[in-house]
Amino acid sequence: MKSVNSVRIEQCGYYDPGRTITFAGYVGEKQTAIANFRLGEQGPFATIIEVEGGYRRQGIATDIYSRASQYFGRDIVPSTALTEDSVRFWEARGVQVPEGATVLPTLADWEALRASSENDLS
Repeated sequence: MKSVNSVRIEQCGYYDPGRTITFAGYVGEKQTAIANFRLGEQGPFATIIEVEGGYRRQGIATDIYSRASQYFGRDIVPSTALTEDSVRFWEARGVQVPEGATVLPTLADWEALRASSENDLS
C-alpha cells in the first residue's frame, strides 16, 4: 500500500451526535473519499465508505477508519453487508468478516440492497 502524504480527513456531518458521523478524505483540495459510520450493537461500523478509484490502496480509508475509531473511542467493526473491496480491507488487517455477512460485488449493488431493506445492516 502506498501512502499519500498530503491526505486530510475532515469531519463533515453529525446526524445523531455520538451515534453517526461522516468523514471526507482529501488529497490536496480534491475530495477523494467519503465515509459514514454508525454505532451499532456490536460497535461502530461503516455504513458506506468510498475512495475514488485512482486513490485506493494509498492509506486514505485506513486514515478515515482511524479517525472514526478516535471519534467513537473504540475500534471500528466490520458491517454485515460489505462490498468485495471491504472484505479485502478487513482481511488485510487480519479481521475476519462476520459469519453470514452479505458480500456484494459493487457499491451500486450494496446501495440497492440498503435501499430495499428496512433492516439495520449492522
